[in-house]
Amino acid sequence: MALNKIIRGDGTPKTVENEEVITWDEGKSYALARFAEGGQHFDLPCWEELVNGEKIREEKDILVFGERSGGGRAFLEWYRRLLGVNNNPWVLVQASDWKKENFAVSQVMDSSILDSIEAFGRVENPAEKANYLKTVAEKMSGKTIYLIIKDYMGLGRESAELGAAALRQFRDTSPYLNLHIMIMSTAEFAFLETAFRSRYNATCFRLPHLSTGEVRALAACGDASQPPLAMENKALDDLMLNTGGQPFLVRSFIDHFRETRKGDTPLKKSQVQKAWRRLVQSPPAVASIWQEDLENLLRVYPQLVPRMKIYAAVRTIGPAYFPPPSEERFLMIGGWTNLNAGGRWGITSRFHAYLARPVLDRL
Repeated sequence: MALNKIIRGDGTPKTVENEEVITWDEGKSYALARFAEGGQHFDLPCWEELVNGEKIREEKDILVFGERSGGGRAFLEWYRRLLGVNNNPWVLVQASDWKKENFAVSQVMDSSILDSIEAFGRVENPAEKANYLKTVAEKMSGKTIYLIIKDYMGLGRESAELGAAALRQFRDTSPYLNLHIMIMSTAEFAFLETAFRSRYNATCFRLPHLSTGEVRALAACGDASQPPLAMENKALDDLMLNTGGQPFLVRSFIDHFRETRKGDTPLKKSQVQKAWRRLVQSPPAVASIWQEDLENLLRVYPQLVPRMKIYAAVRTIGPAYFPPPSEERFLMIGGWTNLNAGGRWGITSRFHAYLARPVLDRL
């Protein structure tokens, strides 16, 4: 029986069987879309799976990609709880604010360890950065420590590339296997192989969007303050058309319906259409950040502009196999495109097309 996931507001993972009945997974696994492993960068198909917590804890290098407000917070909460089961020490760093006083830690640590992690983010030379990582591993005296880096591209492109070069150098030259590194990022290009550098040899995942069944199950979750919300099939179809299952957008719609509904009648398509008009008239603040990320990506890879124009016109390209051709994987990682049931690449949602058009007009 196929299992999918649904994430509560507090980040607790559940599984959904037959797309209707929610059962607890007891936090032992998490649904992610795996699309690359070390040494197999372009060979693996992209599939969603329930990743075993024990196995992911054993991975030394993990990259988790996804757009902002794409479910990263829930994943981080699960990952830290996972490490806490065995009392594994971890340090969480916000890349855009790389200061020791802002680090989150699981327990009291030697200040020299935190000093070395801070220095990794401060110095520019990759060899020096790699040496600071070696110092962290040495100070732990063989005990495993987890370095979690959130919002990696917040370093800025140049610093992100220097950091990735240091990570590659650390793994290539260091015998220390007790430092595990988990990075969350909105973009992949800093880690890719070029004519001047090798690829960072990590297992790569993407935070997946919600399926139709998961959205229905999420709406059906209720408590004293948020009663269950039933939806007619046409309403659910229209909701998926508008959001593509993007977690933040789905929650925004569902929260709005719960706040404005009257009685217990199932949600109708006309109510979703009304909420859609409200969304485009007053987009959430994160929408402008998504547009900025897309514009930055298209300026780095202008060859993607013609393809993105096809997607923004709500047309599809295919039949397709994973990975997508050339740098189009970046559009998938950024949440802008996905594979439809017919195996064709298309825009994630009606709202994504709405956001992409003014960006394309500026280029």
